[in-house]
Amino acid sequence: MKSHILILSTLTALLCINCNKEEDLLQTVCDEVVTLNSEKYKNKTTDFFTLIEVNVEGDCMNIKYSSSGCSGESWVMELIDAEVIKETNPAQRDLRLILKNEEACQAVFTKDISFDLAPLKTGDSEILLNLEGEQYSYKY
Repeated sequence: MKSHILILSTLTALLCINCNKEEDLLQTVCDEVVTLNSEKYKNKTTDFFTLIEVNVEGDCMNIKYSSSGCSGESWVMELIDAEVIKETNPAQRDLRLILKNEEACQAVFTKDISFDLAPLKTGDSEILLNLEGEQYSYKY
């Protein structure tokens, strides 16, 4: 009887360990990675877009935006960091979205994209991200 309990306990423990490994594998993967480039932040121009929604989930910043075009399939959206950490509590970083849109149609399309924020981490557990006049908390 004791051996059955020991076997069941061992199987349960192995199952729990395995579940944790599967959860790790299911973590969200972002579409792109934030770019750290002060020159691009200051000088690169953007085509017109409307920011619809932004949220930070784990290490990803999820962005929904719209612009005019023929399909939106050729659009390239970049999230650029200014490479400056403002020493506040919590620290802050400034970000810019830059859209390259060479489509010349009048239709409006909405797209979703996510950016990996891991390169923005500091020694703290949170940083505030300033984007398009709004501030977003990134906790890690």
